[in-house]
Amino acid sequence: MPLRVVVLDTPQMLKSIVLRILAAEPDFEVKTVPDTDQAIVDTLQRDGPHVIVALVTERAVNRIWNLARRTQTHTDIVGLVRDGRQAFLYKLRPDRIALGDLSPQDLVLAIRRSVSEDREDPPLAEETAHAP
Repeated sequence: MPLRVVVLDTPQMLKSIVLRILAAEPDFEVKTVPDTDQAIVDTLQRDGPHVIVALVTERAVNRIWNLARRTQTHTDIVGLVRDGRQAFLYKLRPDRIALGDLSPQDLVLAIRRSVSEDREDPPLAEETAHAP
């Protein structure tokens, strides 16, 4: 079963980088959606994405969270900070997990981590680089 990922409209350069990274993953089904309440609700109801990738502000996360709760879907958010070099994983619970500096591999791992059935999360690339 593919991991369904929705990328909300972000600045064009950031969106093209994110889409290029995600397109390289054969088990990801990726689509872009306008960052409007109606488009998000329609996508949540129709496609049931596992993860939404969006430019993050606390206000944006709260808005997406409320839309997901309204549609009763379990969707996580990978929130990209401004230039896409850092991100947070929001599990749509009152929980925010700092992901730190973001590499292409970390973006893919964050999405995989968010839908992982077993809770032994794979380490991010930075964590493995500093492992003994």
